[in-house]
Amino acid sequence: MIIDENNTKFLYHYYEESIGPFINLSDLDICDAEKILNDIRSKGTTFAAKRMPEYLVIRKELEQKARQMFICMTLPILSIKI
Repeated sequence: MIIDENNTKFLYHYYEESIGPFINLSDLDICDAEKILNDIRSKGTTFAAKRMPEYLVIRKELEQKARQMFICMTLPILSIKI
């Protein structure tokens, strides 16, 4: 999150241009998400291919915390291709 000089808060979403924005492994159950992440790792062509083995468990925990924080505030969302 970025806060500018006017105290406006911005939440950024970075994504691979070849895959597109808001494709979310967290929408899947853990087994399906692991299969997809293992496929991404085996291809080795994106940033996500470098994720550590316990990435999905940690991600789910952090997303739950972020979700709770987000409920408490309103943020504009800006998507950026990487």
